[in-house]
Amino acid sequence: MLELNEVLPKLLQELYQGKDRRPLRTLAKQISKTAHDQELLRAVKELRWRIEIFDELRTAMRIAPENENKGLNDDGSEEDMTTIRQGVEKFRDKLQKNSKLAKDGLCQKMINQIDKYAEKIFADPILVNTPKGKAFISPQRTNNIMEQFFRGFRRAQRRKTGNDSLRQMLYTMLPETPLLKNLDNPEYMEILLT
Repeated sequence: MLELNEVLPKLLQELYQGKDRRPLRTLAKQISKTAHDQELLRAVKELRWRIEIFDELRTAMRIAPENENKGLNDDGSEEDMTTIRQGVEKFRDKLQKNSKLAKDGLCQKMINQIDKYAEKIFADPILVNTPKGKAFISPQRTNNIMEQFFRGFRRAQRRKTGNDSLRQMLYTMLPETPLLKNLDNPEYMEILLT
């Protein structure tokens, strides 16, 4: 809306010469009034710097990079955990050393979460024995896999029933039903069938 407020006067001049511009002028006035609202401008300013902070955390954790469009479906990059840990610790130190961020309640919550879950976030890969030999499994740094599963599950339920609520369906399904989703995974099927 702020961007529209910038270009709307020019559009009014160019597109509506000689035509009745009253409806569009009324819209332009309302947009201009809203765009100059001090509370809105403060909120936009705050959101912008919070987005920058969150983007720095995503970059440090190597999750959902800005240049890709996977968003919530990003699984994170396969990078050395030591490098990721150093990046997150550097980000955490920045939050603590910056006087503005150190006083901010939400940034403090972020620091507390990083401290609380650091050992889980930066867990070393686990060595497991497989039929093909030893292999390393890297623990997930986020709960993205489960979130993706439930988003897909909810989307399928909405398509099937038209109902947005999963509550009743989750209460009535058998506990093992979600495990059927594993049958979509070719590696899982290979393990089952060999």
